Amino acid sequence: MFKGIVSFDHKRSYNIAKYTYDNKDYKSALWYLSTLAEQGHVSAQNDLGDMYKKGLGIQQDYAMAKYWYKQASKQDNLKGHTNLCALRITPKKSKYENYKDIFQCFSFLAEQDYVKAQFF
Repeated sequence: MFKGIVSFDHKRSYNIAKYTYDNKDYKSALWYLSTLAEQGHVSAQNDLGDMYKKGLGIQQDYAMAKYWYKQASKQDNLKGHTNLCALRITPKKSKYENYKDIFQCFSFLAEQDYVKAQFF
C-alpha cells in the first residue's frame, strides 16, 4: 500500500540541489542534499558535509561534517576521504590533531593517484 512515499529521481534531485546551492538558496539545497545523502548518494554526502563545515544554511558543525564525509568515504569515495583529511587541518581543529596521522591520511590518497589530495 502506498504510504506517502514519493518516487525520487536522484540525478534530477541532485541537479536541483546543486542549482539551489550555487544560487545560495541553502535552505532548499539542504533539503535536497539531506534527502539524497540519507539514501546513500555519495556526492550529496560530500556536499552536505561541506554545508556543515562552512555553516551554509545550517549552524556550522564539524562533527556533522565529519559524519557525512565519513559516509562518503565508507563508499570508497576518494573525495570523501580527502574531505575527512582536510577537515583535520581546519584552523580551529589543527592544534588538536597529530600531524603524522594527517600526513598518512593524505599519503594514502596520493598513493591512490588522487590528484586533488596531492595539493595538500
